Amino acid sequence: MSAPYPEPRPPGFSLADLDSVPLFMRHLPEDDGSNNLAFEALQSLVYEGTPDENFGMVLRDTSAALMINPRSPKAYFRASAALVSLERYTEALDVCDRCLAFDPQNTSVRQQRDKISGLKEAYERKEMEKAERLRKEREEKRVMNAVFQVSSASRSVRAEVTHPPILKALNLFVLPSANNAQSQYQPHFDPAFSGLRTSATPILFPVFLLYPQHNTSDLITSFDPSASFSSHLATMFPPTPGAPPLQTAYGVRPPEKGPDWDPAGEYTTSNLSVYATTHRRRLLKIGKRMTLRDACDAAAAGAPPGEKDGLELRDGSLSFIVLPKGERERAWVDDFKRRRAAEGYQS
Repeated sequence: MSAPYPEPRPPGFSLADLDSVPLFMRHLPEDDGSNNLAFEALQSLVYEGTPDENFGMVLRDTSAALMINPRSPKAYFRASAALVSLERYTEALDVCDRCLAFDPQNTSVRQQRDKISGLKEAYERKEMEKAERLRKEREEKRVMNAVFQVSSASRSVRAEVTHPPILKALNLFVLPSANNAQSQYQPHFDPAFSGLRTSATPILFPVFLLYPQHNTSDLITSFDPSASFSSHLATMFPPTPGAPPLQTAYGVRPPEKGPDWDPAGEYTTSNLSVYATTHRRRLLKIGKRMTLRDACDAAAAGAPPGEKDGLELRDGSLSFIVLPKGERERAWVDDFKRRRAAEGYQS
């Protein structure tokens, strides 16, 4: 009657016989051009299948070797190495402990165990840091959702955003993207603020500056509502010759020349006008020394009696139009007014 027990060792078997098995060789055999089956077997272990499949093959082979010789330190050592590669550190330590139970003086396995113990601690620490990071991200998202107290309002959603130190609503109309795909640029907490995230934590906004004359744009990923437009424009465009320089954001030196798409040199800090369009398609001229909060307040203040208006936070970002002063500016404003009237909006 057969039983699921290890088969007896074949006659004349010795532990040295394992050195002829590719998995247990101490050294890679010479590739002398002959049909070296051992060499080919080792190559197949290295190159065939995915890494997980290869390490799984190692574990199967070491299990088979231990069925022949349950006290083979080499099999335990290589099984532990395969488990480490699969980041199964607890099992790898158990394999080492099983070997040391009958061979406590095995230096290689003991050193392997110490190494695995360190790797396990580092892995668990990394996993804990990852879990804590995800927890913080979930908490920040929860707080951000609480800050943006969203309520239905006709075809859009209006968000009351409280932001220190003024503690005043920004009156934004939050609009999703047309294809419901969330942009990678979203309002976010100021990373420089290291305290507990609350509804009073400073919030930064992605802001697109649109240049319709050249059909291009710039993105300011973190626009502080208390920062002025001039401080950002001064970091992006050269100063106007003869005009007093504007203070730049974050102490950045102003550029010496304009962008490549402005070969005429029209876009200089004192020669620019900034505009915003509101949810009701009103056009606002934004003074460059106004802050983002000022622009939000101005958009809400001019609403018709009994109605609400404000800037649109579309797909997570705000947008403003930047034009050179003069004839091009007047032409664009006149065209906007014509298009607004065609859409049925009253001036």
